[in-house]
Amino acid sequence: MNRNEYNLEESTANMEYWLSRLQKLPNRNDREWREYFMRNDVWFEDIESLGYYLSEAHNSIVYKAYSEKSVFKSKKDEMDGSFVRAIEGALLHNRLFPETFYSLVGFTDYKEGIRVIFQQKYIKGRQPTKEEIREGLRKKGFSLFETANSPISGSKDGLFAKDIHEHNAIVSDGELYVIDCKIIKI
Repeated sequence: MNRNEYNLEESTANMEYWLSRLQKLPNRNDREWREYFMRNDVWFEDIESLGYYLSEAHNSIVYKAYSEKSVFKSKKDEMDGSFVRAIEGALLHNRLFPETFYSLVGFTDYKEGIRVIFQQKYIKGRQPTKEEIREGLRKKGFSLFETANSPISGSKDGLFAKDIHEHNAIVSDGELYVIDCKIIKI
């Protein structure tokens, strides 16, 4: 796969292609998956060839590209560790937050198994306040849901985005950018 910056439509089409392809394959062990991805030239033995380590959270390890224009996220699904479900989640993210869309780059191995590598535009900014998150989501057409002392959640277009907090969003030039959250169909 080309690591150039994609546009939203190309990124979505590429992820849909790989998702469809992977869903049709029988379940494999990590060694078999690794061999499959190597044969298809989408395997990265060393993710640090793409960028340097930036941060780590529940299901993502983030690397900043050497070009400084993007980040690479090594992800797995938080619930079952599936890289296929991580692709499904990225497609949902692209529907709700096209300004911070994910592009599929390839696959790698890290501690607990195979992970998908996504590329996302690097946005320079600062962490938002809860009020800025609320206002930014309302501006994007979300219906908000909150409980005391929990991250903000919201729904839009039949999707429910949760776990939106100051570490999963950025404010730049007065605009809110959601860079990561959990999204489910409702």
